[in-house]
Amino acid sequence: MQGGQHIGKIVVKMPEEPKELPTNVGLESSPLFFSEKAYLLVGGLGGLGGLGRAVSAWMIENGARYLVYLSPTAHTKPRTEEVFRELQALGGNTTLVTGTVTNIEDIRRAVELSPRPIAGVLHMPMLLRDRSVVQMTIEDWEGATAPKVQGAWNLHQVFDHNMDLDFFLIFSSIVGHQGNWGQTNYAAGGTFQNALTHHRRALGLPANVIDVGVMGEVGYVSEHAATFQKLKGVNLLLSESEVLQSIRVVLSQHRAAKAAGAESSGGIADLLVGYISQTRGLNGLAKDDVRVSVHRNLNTSRRSGLVSGDSPLKQFLNTVAANPEVLREDSSLEIVTNEIVNMLCSIMSLRKESMDITSSLTALGLDSLVSVEIRRWWRQNLGLEISVLQISSLGSVQQLGVLAIDSLQEKYLGGEGQHNSSEK
Repeated sequence: MQGGQHIGKIVVKMPEEPKELPTNVGLESSPLFFSEKAYLLVGGLGGLGGLGRAVSAWMIENGARYLVYLSPTAHTKPRTEEVFRELQALGGNTTLVTGTVTNIEDIRRAVELSPRPIAGVLHMPMLLRDRSVVQMTIEDWEGATAPKVQGAWNLHQVFDHNMDLDFFLIFSSIVGHQGNWGQTNYAAGGTFQNALTHHRRALGLPANVIDVGVMGEVGYVSEHAATFQKLKGVNLLLSESEVLQSIRVVLSQHRAAKAAGAESSGGIADLLVGYISQTRGLNGLAKDDVRVSVHRNLNTSRRSGLVSGDSPLKQFLNTVAANPEVLREDSSLEIVTNEIVNMLCSIMSLRKESMDITSSLTALGLDSLVSVEIRRWWRQNLGLEISVLQISSLGSVQQLGVLAIDSLQEKYLGGEGQHNSSEK
């Protein structure tokens, strides 16, 4: 037909059933992590209550099954066993090796004790010894720099050309780029980590570094109230999901570069997260820095997750604060569940009219990142705590609403609520 030389009729026959039409099935994206390999996590554990815990769950959600931890103190923390049970419930296999990254023999022992060949390394050290330069002792300096400098160098020596690594990912800090009062030692350690990353890449070895800003949901800051309040006021807090997304970006681009024929050092070398806020334009530390002056007129906006003062949920919570007995009314469950539906539709791009509150959260597309957003909304708007594991264990949106009412009754009435989420 295109050549204009056809004589006669052309009949196009369409099948009666649409499912009979041939379709091109897109390639399924491969998981970020290999289920038959192991991954070594060093630092960031905080008794496995900080960044290491969040990253571990996220890795399992994205294909990892064998996680090996090297920590000098995790075995003494009461939460470690609980966290390992949670990770195992998600399908993970955990191995804890007691030792320090500053001792190269401990690293070699972790490699030997790994149940599977190690395919990736995540180095997440954080040991603060903040003090002005004038007052800083040699112990302060070495305490903060040793895990970052000696520790990173030891990992580099162990995971050389003889180890078939998929990635070698270092978590550093934006302090190494912009500096911060009292953290000369910490900044120096971060600068070394960045230099080591480029050194490994020059050798053809895999290496990437993420320079993380201040995290407000997990990790050191969230566990130290004074620091949290100080930084909260200047809009410097990163969310857990933003950090997890940064890992995805780095690893995805690294793998794409390798698939395109690049060397092991392909992809992003150094990613800064949190220097310029994604939600509020320039933050207090960056707005006067000439290096980012091109962004001075940046005026990005993004939903913060907080409900407005005249929203039904805010009005309801104000009523509850004045008269907690309203929580015993059936209408309370309806109000809270409706607000949860609104939140889920917003973060998951769903149509409200098509959502069935009795349908399973898994069927709606719940994953670890969505769970993190739900937890953040829960804290900000209900003033309640909920874990990612709790969210994933609930069967439906309706059960989320029941749990919210039960928790509010516990908070305001001091006893168990009339609803029971486990019975729904």
